[in-house]
Amino acid sequence: MKPLDIERLARQSDFDYSFNGDILTIRDLDKGNKSVTNNIDNILAYINQFIPVSDYLVMYLDSSGIWDGVAVQEISGSFSCRFFPLNEKDYDKAVVKMNFLQL
Repeated sequence: MKPLDIERLARQSDFDYSFNGDILTIRDLDKGNKSVTNNIDNILAYINQFIPVSDYLVMYLDSSGIWDGVAVQEISGSFSCRFFPLNEKDYDKAVVKMNFLQL
């Protein structure tokens, strides 16, 4: 898929992303478009154009304000994602849980 197509699909959601060590954090900005939860594959493909997503632990803030994790596996340029609960409203507590899972 062309980079512009990937960006168009990812931008169906309102999100931002950042890094905290080896954790990629994605925030759903909840502006009325498609949720990050329902568009995670396209969002990860977009971010992967700039950094190798599979090298990071991934957590995201959903539109309800809850941080959860995403287990990501890249297979031939596509992503297989499995959500798992961190169930945290507090960013720092969610980061602690993600780092614990890394062990």
